[in-house]
Amino acid sequence: GSAYQIFNENEQTNKVIKSNPTYSFGLDPIWKQSHNELSFTNSLKMKLAIILGFFQMLFGLFLSGINFFYFKDFTSFFHTFLPQLLLLLSVFGYMVLLFFVKWGTSYENTHCAPSILTTFISMFLGLGTVPKVDDSVSGRGCHSDSLINSQENVQMVLLFFAFISVPWMLFGKFIARGFSKLKENSYVHVSRTDNDDFKSRFISSSHSSSPPHSQSYSHSHSDHYDNLGEEMVHNTIHTIEFVLGSVSNTASYLRLWALS
Repeated sequence: GSAYQIFNENEQTNKVIKSNPTYSFGLDPIWKQSHNELSFTNSLKMKLAIILGFFQMLFGLFLSGINFFYFKDFTSFFHTFLPQLLLLLSVFGYMVLLFFVKWGTSYENTHCAPSILTTFISMFLGLGTVPKVDDSVSGRGCHSDSLINSQENVQMVLLFFAFISVPWMLFGKFIARGFSKLKENSYVHVSRTDNDDFKSRFISSSHSSSPPHSQSYSHSHSDHYDNLGEEMVHNTIHTIEFVLGSVSNTASYLRLWALS
């Protein structure tokens, strides 16, 4: 049964009294008789859709990280998996955390509950600021405008992590591979069996119009820039794909909610 009981005060109004403990899981049947049932259930299903989409993206991201670690591709692990994980947790993970915090907070006046949508808009446009609760709507008795302690400081840190993760994804692997290739090209290994053989090869190469070493160096030098260019294009595509894919995947789960 419901945690609430309805008493008829007169023909027009009903009185709702809480008689049993609140459900720890599930939806109270009393919402079927409330006038705001549709808005409440829509909000609940929307939040559940976002939570499901977040954990689905997080699971796929951990699978890619395990693949990088298994194939010993530590450059991709540190410069692809870690910044993607940082971006996902600092934006969508924080949103999911606020869902559970708001669900677990008891408000005497429901108008005092901060809006998570307004919180996120203010977080990005106001650089971490927490919006104030409208006193004209909520009335008196609202103790705090924040969902968590030191919310502005937490949001500033999360914004910093989100902003640095994008250039990290974009340029991290490019810079790491560039330094490794420059390090490889800085060493010239000359193998020789004896002094006479080395001298003969040196003399024969000096009479040619284009030294073999300079040819190989110019060839490797051009390959070096071609590979780095391909690496940069690859990183750009995957960065845009991940950022837009995260938003699109969340929106896809919201569309499932809208069709339900």
